[in-house]
Amino acid sequence: ASIPVFHRCMPVDISCYAKFAEAFITFVSDNSVVHRVIAGVMTSKEIIMGLCLLAL
Repeated sequence: ASIPVFHRCMPVDISCYAKFAEAFITFVSDNSVVHRVIAGVMTSKEIIMGLCLLAL
């Protein structure tokens, strides 16, 4: 069975959401990945800002 949420059918089975949340928390708690992503963004911040200024 599913219930309409925002005019979309959403599965009522919560175990699916629990598994997704568990996987997401595991991904976030694996700090090396998050730190690598943040470090990549910080190192290319000037390039990103430059591209944003060029796009104006």
